Amino acid sequence: MKKSEESVLLTHAEKEKAKRAAELVIAEKEKAKRAAELVIANAEKEKQTSVIAIAEEEKAKRVAELVIAEKEKAKRVAELVIANEEKEKRVAELIIDNKEKAKRVAELVLAEKEKAK
Repeated sequence: MKKSEESVLLTHAEKEKAKRAAELVIAEKEKAKRAAELVIANAEKEKQTSVIAIAEEEKAKRVAELVIAEKEKAKRVAELVIANEEKEKRVAELIIDNKEKAKRVAELVLAEKEKAK
């Protein structure tokens, strides 16, 4: 083989080597780009997960507030029922007192009639 043929073959081999090196550089850049895209996608997913978690916490807080409000409402209803029962008891006591007074008045009227005879 002649020197010129050897140098052509070397030049061709060097060009192939340079071409392959360039292809590897491009592949590495694409790999790095894809890795960056995955990092960004993961960050977005974590952000969405955080937003969902915050929304769930707010929902749970609102449910707890509604439960507390319902308990307070039930307590107020119970207090009103008790107050109403106490009023009804007082009314019953007043009715009994009035009946006793009416009985006493009737007794006094009878006593006056007896005296008047």
